[in-house]
Amino acid sequence: MNLQQPYQPAERDPVAIRRTVIILILLMLIGGFFIVYKYREKMGEEHVENQKGRPVMSLGSVGAKTNIRVLSTDGEVYDFTLLEGKLSLITVISANLPEQSKLIVNEMKKAQAHFSEKEQLQLVCISADTLKSVPREQLAGFAQDIGAEGDNWHVLASDSEEFGGYVKNVLKLGMISRVDKETKKSILPDFLRIVDHSMRIRGEIDDYKFIFYHAIEERTREDLKENPSLLENEEVKQNLQRYQNAVSVNREKMFKNIDYIIDYEQTDVAAFKDANRSNRYHFPLIVFSGFILFILIMGYRLKRQRRKEEIANNQNK
Repeated sequence: MNLQQPYQPAERDPVAIRRTVIILILLMLIGGFFIVYKYREKMGEEHVENQKGRPVMSLGSVGAKTNIRVLSTDGEVYDFTLLEGKLSLITVISANLPEQSKLIVNEMKKAQAHFSEKEQLQLVCISADTLKSVPREQLAGFAQDIGAEGDNWHVLASDSEEFGGYVKNVLKLGMISRVDKETKKSILPDFLRIVDHSMRIRGEIDDYKFIFYHAIEERTREDLKENPSLLENEEVKQNLQRYQNAVSVNREKMFKNIDYIIDYEQTDVAAFKDANRSNRYHFPLIVFSGFILFILIMGYRLKRQRRKEEIANNQNK
């Protein structure tokens, strides 16, 4: 007897299919509308916060990478836990490039004066020169000459081979060993970074390059001196006005970023320090231990299973 039944064509209900398609389209439209609405709402909130002066959320965090040691001009040895719970401005200076270094330090001093009544900034200068080429005593004298000194200043240096990579990749301050291909002279990284209380580096990737801003202003003055007729073109005039004030415009932007962090961002400093100094390998160790425990349990179960099979085989014999 043949129990197999011939295949029958499926019955289709055009009304049900059409209803299903319409429901799916409506769901997609409603979902799409909701996504667009929430996106616009989020962008609106972002715009409001940006207008208040919020800096870019983070270029990276120093928090988990603080173990490299540096020597301060006061003879103390530090690591970068000195940034914990403090609002800091951090940059690179060089005793072999005094003019550029002084220019950046002057901007740091302006920031210190601007926020003296609101919040005292911590000001950190890192030497691009090794302690072998510029000893601590010479660096201390240079720091004094350019005004990088005071209770809230740190001028730091290191001979560690890893230090250049740390400054570039972790602190986002550029390459400290860069040399001009034509002049063969060292080039000072032109960055001034904001580090917030949670040790996040804030701002855009090109913030803040005051050597560059001064160079733009100088070049603009020279261009106008050579060709005053540039001001006759309204569009060119507007650009030139922005270039003429590149230093002050970016300084105000930096102050606005710092203001936002002070006024709108709160950090539980004690809790942050405790978490940052805790065992950072705690979670990986738990995962690894769980993996080992799993292997041991599976091995034990396999051993028991084989033992049972051996007993059963012996009984059958």
